[in-house]
Parts: sequence; C-alpha cells; structure tokens
Amino acid sequence: MTEKTFTVLFLSRRNSARSVLAEAFLNKVGKSQFRAYSAAVEPAPALAPQTIQLLKQAGLSAEGLRPKHFREFAKPGAQPLDFVFTLSDTAAGEAPPEWPGQPITAHWSSPDPALATGAEWERMRAFVRVLIELERRIRIFMSLPLPKLDRMSLQTRLNEIGSSRPLDPAWRLDSQSPALGKRWISTGRLATAASNTIANQEGSVTASSTSDGQVSSPIRSPGKGKSGKKGDGTKAIRVQYGALPYRVQPDGSVEFLLVTTRQTRRWIIPKGWPIKGMKPAKSAAQEAYEEAGVRGAIESEPIGSYLYEKVLEEGVSVPCEVSVFSLRVEREHKSWPERREREVRWLAPAETLLLLEEPGLRDLISIYLQRVTGAARPADVTTASGGF
Repeated sequence: MTEKTFTVLFLSRRNSARSVLAEAFLNKVGKSQFRAYSAAVEPAPALAPQTIQLLKQAGLSAEGLRPKHFREFAKPGAQPLDFVFTLSDTAAGEAPPEWPGQPITAHWSSPDPALATGAEWERMRAFVRVLIELERRIRIFMSLPLPKLDRMSLQTRLNEIGSSRPLDPAWRLDSQSPALGKRWISTGRLATAASNTIANQEGSVTASSTSDGQVSSPIRSPGKGKSGKKGDGTKAIRVQYGALPYRVQPDGSVEFLLVTTRQTRRWIIPKGWPIKGMKPAKSAAQEAYEEAGVRGAIESEPIGSYLYEKVLEEGVSVPCEVSVFSLRVEREHKSWPERREREVRWLAPAETLLLLEEPGLRDLISIYLQRVTGAARPADVTTASGGF
C-alpha cells in the first residue's frame, strides 16, 4: 500500500526568508512523506541574501525557490493542500481563500529575520535562530500520527505547536531578558579576530583561560557549600572546559561532533570540570575522548567561552562558564568510557546550530566557522592523542 504524501504550504508576508526556509527544510527531511511549498501575501522581489547563504550552509536545496503570491496555490486547478501554516501575523490576518483540498490551517508565528538590525553577523544570527525554531516545530509536526488523528484532534495538536514558546527566550528577536542575561562571546584569539564586529554588551563578563589553567575573571571562584554562592549571596560562576570536535571533508566542508547529555538527551559538546594536573586544553581533550570517543589535535588556547545553567545532582542550579577548545579529530575509537550513555553524531554546521540550545555556544560556533572553513589545519595545536 502506497503511503500518502502530505502537501504543506508555508505562508508569510514576503516569502523571502521564514517560509522559504521552512519549505526547504521540510522537503529535505520529509522525503516522500511530505511535499512543501511557500508563498506570500506581498511577495518580495527576491529572496533575502541571508536566506540564500543559510540554505547553502545548511545543505538545503535552493533550486526553484522564489517569492510567490499565495494566489498561485488558490487558483482553479491548483494542487490540493493538506496543511497551511501561516508564519507571520500579516499572513494570519488575511482573509483565507478557498484553498483546494480544504487543508487544516494553523498559525505558527515566527519573527521576521529580515527585520533584524545590527552588524552582518547579528542579522545572520537572526536567520539561524528562526530556522532553529522552525526546525523544532516541523519535527514535532512530522512526529504526529497524522493518519490516525481525526481532524479536530489534529487541529488541536497543530495549534499547540504554534502556541508553544521556544525553549530559549533569546530566540525571539524582541526578547530583552534571556535566561542567563545578555549573550556574550569572550576572549581568546577568536575575539581578537572578531573585534570589529563583536562588542561586549553592557553587563557581560569577559573571561579567558591562561596557560597555567587559571581563569582570569572579575568573578570570584565559588566558596564552600553546594550552592556555590559568593559572600554577597549571588551565585558564583563555575568553570568547565569543553572540546569542539570537527573534521574537514575532502571537498573542504566542515562537520562538528555533538553528544547527548545522559539524562535529558539534549545535544551538547563534550565538556566537564577541570581535571587535576591537566591544563585546560588537555582537560577538554580528555572529555572529548571519554564522552565521544575521539582524539586528535587540540588548540592550546580557547576559541571563546559561553555561559549556561547546570543543574547539579542535588538539584541546585549553578551558572557555568565553558572555555571551548577546537579539536581536529584524527581518531575515532570503537569503544570509550561513556559509549553506552550518550549518542554521538557528526553534523553539518547548520544542523549543529539547529540542535544546540545554548545561545552563547551557537554564537561562538557561527563565528568560528569563518575561521576554519577551507582551512586544512588550524595553527597552534597540541597533539592530544596520548599522555592521559
């Protein structure tokens, strides 16, 4: 018995960014189960340049993509539709035409990344975050048992997907209060290279790992006790070291290796607490082996740092600063200490950004890509294949 192919239309105001990204992504991951299209209420003259760039980085096909008016899908003889998702409030406010096929409609409000301001990297980050949000909603949609749900139940599920808030408030372009305060990328050679485009925001913290393994920071180290509170009652920032394992393919493309957490199964980079007797880079390399089973050449200085909230075993939540060291993978082991506790996956850059939840880490990787793309081997590396 041949399975039904569901036809989906994503509708936005201009059809130059959000709806195009959704169309391209669903057509890639939906395979033969879904066929996606996109259209606009007021079509733009062309796709946004950032849309084209992100499609290429994400490995999504841009063939045949162009801004189109929704009338192309409502005219007599048009292909019947199964679902119509409006991504902009403008599109949702339009009086709907008589869509062929009597599709189920739902509103999945998504910010327009084309309206983002700031430096080029900040505008590009807005596009990446919109794609992250769309990817999560689309994957939830794809996981629904569509043939088994009646129309009313399916409508309820689709409305719930559209009304659910993103896990990270910083994904919203109008958000002024991310969970960990303002996003930041700290020092290291990366910050020096990006100094013309990245400025420390008011209230952010600058920290860097030194050669002796200490962290230079205006924040005092945690005192005694499980809470890790400073004398003034606020939480002190604890230090971790992480590795960003990557490999360069023969065609010059870069892939990153992510692992899942033990309990929540979120995708993260290998990271952990400082290891006594090891410098930061060596500690990061050891985490990469224990959690992901890889070894290779690790840079001696961090590419940057990011903040996240870690929940300890006793249920206490503490802020952590992770210094990240890039690791060019040279060996993948068949067995390693945490092989049965985590999932490991090689991913293209855009897929990496889609799966990671920490905004600071996504930002760090986005800019690091500019450095490693096309590079045969990073400079200033320390072989970390042994000595543990």
